Amino acid sequence: MEKFYERQWIQEFSLCVILYFMIRFSTDYGNIDFTYIQAIIDELVITGMMIVLAYINNFAIFPYFQRGQYLAAFLLYGVNIGLGVLLHPWLIGEIHAGYCKLALCEVPTFVIPSHTVAGLFALVTFSAMVLRMARDILLQGTENKDAELKLLQSQLNPHFLFNTLNNLYGLAVQKSPKLPGLLDQLSDLLNYSFEDTQQEIVPVEKELRYLQNYIALERIRLEDQAVINFSTRGTLNTCRIAPMILTVFIENAFKHLGAPMGKKQEVHISLSHIHGTLHFTCKNSVNKANTPESSLPKYHGIGLKNVKKRLELIYPSRHSLNFQEHSSYFTVTLDLHL
Repeated sequence: MEKFYERQWIQEFSLCVILYFMIRFSTDYGNIDFTYIQAIIDELVITGMMIVLAYINNFAIFPYFQRGQYLAAFLLYGVNIGLGVLLHPWLIGEIHAGYCKLALCEVPTFVIPSHTVAGLFALVTFSAMVLRMARDILLQGTENKDAELKLLQSQLNPHFLFNTLNNLYGLAVQKSPKLPGLLDQLSDLLNYSFEDTQQEIVPVEKELRYLQNYIALERIRLEDQAVINFSTRGTLNTCRIAPMILTVFIENAFKHLGAPMGKKQEVHISLSHIHGTLHFTCKNSVNKANTPESSLPKYHGIGLKNVKKRLELIYPSRHSLNFQEHSSYFTVTLDLHL
């Protein structure tokens, strides 16, 4: 339905066809001695006049309604209909006369009653105006949606950079030998982050490669301090996804990573595609006993607010996002119906 409103030529062509056949099958010439060609001429002239009046109404008169100049709009609307009614019999007569000179036939004298013509013109021009209003509202909503998505996507890169550079800064202070490897991983991540996130959707394989690079970066940073598992299942190579829609959850998992005394930190990530549904789970250990409440994972924050909003815009009624908080684990589950 959105494509019908967005593509103006489809609307206009559909309107012409509908109008013609409405007139074609509703006109009863009775005992009027019209040839088949003369009947078609009559119908085409009426259809053409209605389309011209609709264009005049939408492009010259409708803006007055939009500006709130209702008196001028109604006056001009009436003039538009009135001129159409007055010109209709003259125009049809002239066209029939021209045709009959060539075809050597008698000029028909039948004219559709003025009140019928006025009703038709009023109905068509009003319907065309309503159609334009619906299209404008829909397109405005689409533009607002696109603008909001671009804003949300533009916030992904700074959020990612903040988390990653914060980690790199700590290693640089320690003069860690792991820093060059982390910079290589970061280069690959930024290439995807800056280029592919400009697209509305990307193959899941690209998103998967990005996640694998990010996790590899975290493995280098954490070494033996954490158990990190990342598993995939199903036909991931056949589906597409909004870029970096899963990243925030993994970033948060490593950002809030912790573990009770004597245990290793854990991050368990799984991604599967089964029967048209992409299922994502990210589970990380936390240490509530030694971690300030403000540093524990939350169900909100800039990153999570953004990803929730993107999910609502891109996958309305086609996603399920759940958070589970236990004594030593925090789990995010996301289902996308592709």
